[in-house]
Amino acid sequence: MQLIKSFRGLRPTRELAEKVASHPYDVLNRDEAFALAKDNPHSFLHINKPEVDIDPAVSVYDPSVYAKGRENLDRFVAEGTLCRDEQDTLYVYRQVMGEHTQTGLVAIASVDAYEADLIKKHEFTRPDKEDDRVNHMDALDAQVGPVFVTYAAQAKVNELIEQVTRSAPEYDFAAEDGTHHTFWTIADEALTEDLKRRLMDWTASMLPMAITAQQLLPVCEPCVRIEIQTIMETNPITIFWWYCSLTTKCKSSITTASLKT
Repeated sequence: MQLIKSFRGLRPTRELAEKVASHPYDVLNRDEAFALAKDNPHSFLHINKPEVDIDPAVSVYDPSVYAKGRENLDRFVAEGTLCRDEQDTLYVYRQVMGEHTQTGLVAIASVDAYEADLIKKHEFTRPDKEDDRVNHMDALDAQVGPVFVTYAAQAKVNELIEQVTRSAPEYDFAAEDGTHHTFWTIADEALTEDLKRRLMDWTASMLPMAITAQQLLPVCEPCVRIEIQTIMETNPITIFWWYCSLTTKCKSSITTASLKT
């Protein structure tokens, strides 16, 4: 069974990447998100936490909030803030936080692998939070929250990812919180296929989402069935994160699976 696949990322331009990068939606309350986004029209918080653009008297679960998220996503695309890659690819993303470095392979992971327990679940989630993300996903036709995954280290996979990181990055900047972000696209199709093959049929484990560093959020190709996005990693046991996917209307069972992380 194929565990991961490449995709066409919808992601920030080099010039705007630092402004688009945002915290995950679930580590900020409404007031904190508003403070970060109010003077930055490019912040991804306008998409993944769109209540920042809605009257505070309106519930964060009101349909108008999700509609505003879709409006903002469409605006980001129309204005060229987010641009679509021309070809399917995998990506490599590195965060440096003080003395800690973590490097991740950005990919889409198979729902079939999830259902077959090749991707291990780490916890049950609250129904109200699941419903919120389902409503957000349905309104945007997109999944814009990362899933972190870890797997047992494999020397050849590490070597291939290290090979990518020796090339010039697509993005490279330090965020206000001191976290350094570096992001590469993998242009070598043979290398991409080698990585996918070496991660085939491996068992991976989802990680808790207690992440505080800012994240870049690419969005993947429309797909007939939404595939769980994930992120796999490199160094000994660290490994890590992310994805997003533009979707055609997705099946509720698949949507639920992607949220029970």
